[in-house]
Amino acid sequence: MLRHHEAALDHALDRLYLDDAVSIEWDDPYIWFNVDRIGKNVYREILQQWVARCEYYGYSTAPPLHLLTTTNLFPYRLRITRDPFPYEKLESFESFIK
Repeated sequence: MLRHHEAALDHALDRLYLDDAVSIEWDDPYIWFNVDRIGKNVYREILQQWVARCEYYGYSTAPPLHLLTTTNLFPYRLRITRDPFPYEKLESFESFIK
């Protein structure tokens, strides 16, 4: 992986860490990992980078990631979301209305 592609992936993982989700243009992982097909190895590498990021910030376990592909809209996107960290409080929208 080229250095500027590593920086782009790092930026996406930082957004995921801070914002709970990140949306990546569909063709970016192809370019970052220099592959013709996004397969298990690409997802494993993203997951390894995510776990390393969480360990760097002091978490013994990384929240699970969830993938959503949007192929009905253009440009196609790969959306990655994460479960909350232990310190984050998850509330439903209804709790704010009451």
